[in-house]
Amino acid sequence: MRSYFEPKLAFLGILLACLLLSVLIFSKIQPYDSNLSALIGIWEGFHSVNPGLVEPNSIVFPSGGYDGQFFFLIAKSLYSGCLDGLIVDSFFFRLHRIGLPVLVGLPSSLLGWDHYPAIALFLLWFFHFLSFLLLYDNLKSKLLSFFYLFNPFTWNANLLLVADGLFVSFLVLSFCLYQKRNWIGFLIFLTLAMFTRELGLIIAFSFLVVFVLQRKWVNSLSIALSMSLFVFFFVALPYLPLFEKTALGTNPLHFLDMIDFPFFGFFYSFVDGAKFSLSAKGSIKLFLFLGFFILLCLSFRSIWELFPLFQQRNELSAKEIELLIAIPILLACFTIVIAEQGYWRSFDNLTRMFTLCLPFIVWKVDQKREFFSLSFLIFSTILFFFLIFRILFITPSKSYFLSF
Repeated sequence: MRSYFEPKLAFLGILLACLLLSVLIFSKIQPYDSNLSALIGIWEGFHSVNPGLVEPNSIVFPSGGYDGQFFFLIAKSLYSGCLDGLIVDSFFFRLHRIGLPVLVGLPSSLLGWDHYPAIALFLLWFFHFLSFLLLYDNLKSKLLSFFYLFNPFTWNANLLLVADGLFVSFLVLSFCLYQKRNWIGFLIFLTLAMFTRELGLIIAFSFLVVFVLQRKWVNSLSIALSMSLFVFFFVALPYLPLFEKTALGTNPLHFLDMIDFPFFGFFYSFVDGAKFSLSAKGSIKLFLFLGFFILLCLSFRSIWELFPLFQQRNELSAKEIELLIAIPILLACFTIVIAEQGYWRSFDNLTRMFTLCLPFIVWKVDQKREFFSLSFLIFSTILFFFLIFRILFITPSKSYFLSF
């Protein structure tokens, strides 16, 4: 009875998620003639400087778009053979995250680029549901996996057609396959995670450390080669002859442009001009900061628990799962700490930075239930309901026109 009921519960959860997802998608596109291309978030400026890339009858916003447009523009220019002529805000910063454009671009090039948003939605949610099923199977407490299924950070990212949710799906798949000792599947999804977002390199390095300590030389060599492949891609990309005349972008971004001193971004986000300002819209940042504070406390506790392990190398090798779960949590916390004010001023940008940590907190709770881990799961649940309310009732529609 148990073997039948548990998978049935998981698929019922996916069915409920699909029904709710349909409502949210309809709510987001209904003000725009129910055109799915509204989810891409194409800004008039990038539409005008990239003639021919935006499909006819796509929704274009004069007042500004969102990052989903960059993944679309890179995907189409990549498969159309005009990547060297693409103009975005920061070309190489966007191109390093090539995983989503390659994955969604291939079927879009075959079926038609007007189907890009539908294909992107399908693939993003397919990998989220697949990673949920594997996580469900791996956890001792099956119900904990539903915190991941209804993860507000992944839901928001996937509805924006950006890569953060896909990145986490690949990581969850790689961790699950690692626990199942499926080394080939583990390596494939970990490599995909690196090419989807650069943070995957740090997580891959933590696996490399564990494999070296365990003297698993074949696994160590395999993951080192995978990391080297991504590092070569990352470093060599600007020097390829194809991109010699490529525009760096309308506003080229570098790493230092996106960070600030710890917590400066949070405090500066309340300053408009020279005055402190706290609007009703901006007050959600205080709730998100509460979530960050819980995450910060959880990170300090993780460091405290890991510190004795580093003093005894054999102990670290034996408890590798504690290290591997802690690294993504610490990494998510660190990126939020140093985020510049632009991230804190945007609900969408800020919630995307939390995406990485939640499934690993679920794993942590499955091993040991403690106050801060459980508190973060409660925080994420409240935020999930707020996200639904925000999409259905708060987010205003914007002016738009159809591309031609």
